[in-house]
Amino acid sequence: MKRHYFLILLLLILMCLGQGAFAAEISEIRILDGSGRTELTETTTYLTRENLVDFQVDYLGASSIKIGALTKSVTESVYDEATVTFRDYVLKPGLNKLTVQAVGSGGTAKKNITINYVSSFVNETQYVLEIPSTGKISIFDKAVNLTLPKDDFIVDSGGDIIEDQKIKFEVTDLDTDDYPSKFRTPVSNVIDISANDSDGKRLINPGTISIKYSAEVPESSASNITIMYTQGSDWVNIGAVVDAKNRTATAPFQEFGEYAVFNASRFFDDYNWAKPYAEPLWAKGIMQIRQSDGDIVSEDFDEDTQELGLENDCLRADFASMIVKALGLLPVNKPGSDNSRFTDISTSDDEQDIETAAAYGIVEGVSVNRFNPNGSLTRAQAAVIVARVLNLSLTIDETKVATELQKVFTDEDDFNAIPDWARPHVLACVKGKYFNGIPTGDGSEVEFKANQKLNRGEAAKLVYLIMKAKKRI
Repeated sequence: MKRHYFLILLLLILMCLGQGAFAAEISEIRILDGSGRTELTETTTYLTRENLVDFQVDYLGASSIKIGALTKSVTESVYDEATVTFRDYVLKPGLNKLTVQAVGSGGTAKKNITINYVSSFVNETQYVLEIPSTGKISIFDKAVNLTLPKDDFIVDSGGDIIEDQKIKFEVTDLDTDDYPSKFRTPVSNVIDISANDSDGKRLINPGTISIKYSAEVPESSASNITIMYTQGSDWVNIGAVVDAKNRTATAPFQEFGEYAVFNASRFFDDYNWAKPYAEPLWAKGIMQIRQSDGDIVSEDFDEDTQELGLENDCLRADFASMIVKALGLLPVNKPGSDNSRFTDISTSDDEQDIETAAAYGIVEGVSVNRFNPNGSLTRAQAAVIVARVLNLSLTIDETKVATELQKVFTDEDDFNAIPDWARPHVLACVKGKYFNGIPTGDGSEVEFKANQKLNRGEAAKLVYLIMKAKKRI
């Protein structure tokens, strides 16, 4: 019996000695990158272009491993080296000095590592983060800013909120072969924005994106700066409000995809007095190249097109489309044919823009259920739209309106040609200097010519002035 007790006591002593011996092995912890191929030492600063990194820690005799503020409990291994992995450790921009600590029954061992997260807006830099409750995201040294409504969420194709609410930003460059056209040159890197979870398809509510572009672009080119995006096929021009001094372009953010800032420049044979107004609208995707019948010439096929179509009549559909794009209005969903406001727009290239303009109260039909998209826009119709968009103050008193208009347009027939429904709007536009009178042959009078067709050059000037008033150009 005594021998039995002696053996038990000896075993306990050996176990205690063994624990002390193995505890000393904690000092031999090894820290590796997520791949397990590169050991991180205390004497080297490691560079990365990703803000989420993985660590692998090999240990012996520890019950918990701590990196920075993160701690993991582990099974204390006395005989064999074990491994624990930390995934998606969040780095801050710049130097990250981290202490890796192993704690076991025999004591504590520490190692210090330094990682430099290079967060500049350069190729291959990545940033992943959970959507903040404020909706405000500023990354890559403030070169990219995303502003979302508060408490926005990522949803799948069925509209259900997904579990992983992280957004991934990755900077890439653009090969010359991938340019939208030879007339559009990228002046920023491409920022690829996606849901971290492959099931994430879109955000519930859209926001805005702001991208910093090259300081080499002169301030005088600001009006030709735009943002385009792609989901892997064609580039879509979504326009931009430009801060020329700070070299930033801002546009609606609607879908995940690749976004970049472009400078657009080209010459059209029909450039005339309207060039200063039309060129920026074309550059920002507001004014399309159109044939005389109103058909849009696609960006993919317009490189040999010599004219923008400034002398052509501005069609009602064309003007509605330009206004919607100029104001950056979110497009409404296309209704089914039975639910459309108008029965004559289903074959129009501008169907969605017409529906959007009507939904915002900007345009009306010419009769019940008819919009007449291919009809030419008159000066009176244009005046009504301009006054609505700019929320110009309207004089309601008909007598006062007539008196003031007749002071400007003295020709009785010309005044009488202005429809009653348009007169308050015409007066407001004249006062605001959005419309001028047209001189008569001898120059002694000016006429409004309410029923005269507006050409696309004249329409471009009106849209440009609207954007100027709204501080969108």
